[in-house]
Amino acid sequence: MKAFPLLIFPLLATPWIMAKDLPPTITLRDGRVLEGVTAMAIDAEKVKITHSGGISRHDPKSINPDSQKALGLEVTEQESAKMQKVTVIKTLDGTIYEGVRAVRIKPSFVSFVYRDGAKSLRFEVLDELTRKQCGYDPALAAEFDKQREKAEVDMAKLEAQMAATAAKASIDAEYAQMRQQALMRLEFVNFGSSNYWGGSSASRGLRDAAMTRSLQNSGFSSGEANFYINRAKFR
Repeated sequence: MKAFPLLIFPLLATPWIMAKDLPPTITLRDGRVLEGVTAMAIDAEKVKITHSGGISRHDPKSINPDSQKALGLEVTEQESAKMQKVTVIKTLDGTIYEGVRAVRIKPSFVSFVYRDGAKSLRFEVLDELTRKQCGYDPALAAEFDKQREKAEVDMAKLEAQMAATAAKASIDAEYAQMRQQALMRLEFVNFGSSNYWGGSSASRGLRDAAMTRSLQNSGFSSGEANFYINRAKFR
């Protein structure tokens, strides 16, 4: 079995990378292709990607190596060396986290796994040595937080738009199904038999009115309802 390299994600200018910085398509190791890529984010241990098919999350190892490189998921030797130096993390209040591993460094915080679990801490609460090991830059952190807030607002709008589009598509599909079912009910009414033509004009009128209501309740206009009823009667 082929071994995949362990990916530790590098610093990102923002948690979301927008379309101008991304390839138009992303290939997965199983052969699937995500087209129309608009944004990407690192969400916990998953890569979250918006594309023409919606929003999906993927294990970084499931992404084709060429696409990994295009997405900037590779870690440089310098970044890897810096992360490996962080084995103990201390806070200003004296808390010590030992057995640190799987370190992920962002401009304003650091995430890691340690002996008793996992943690994410902002640099403001960490001691000076940990800040130095992680390359903390207050100006870069402030800019990162500012961009992250804007990106989260932008992505919330995008996700709301996608949800609205999906909801509309669902409603449209339900609406189309209702219309089709109404037409099927209409076709089952035997206008060509004496049950219709042999009855009184009043009974024919009642049947026409009932079918008109059925069609209108399924989204047909009165003109459309009359058209389909007459077509069924005289076909």
